[in-house]
Amino acid sequence: MNLDLTKMPTGVSLQKENAEFVARMEDILDIYEMPYNPDVPVICVDEKPY
Repeated sequence: MNLDLTKMPTGVSLQKENAEFVARMEDILDIYEMPYNPDVPVICVDEKPY
């Protein structure tokens, strides 16, 4: 059996999905690099349930 690991079961390319994820993470990292401003607080929320 030959598996194509670049394709999701729906046929959406994993590379496209990974690129979108990385782009969004870079946006978040840009926020973390902003200088401190008490008028615009930055709150980090851990999505883990524990």
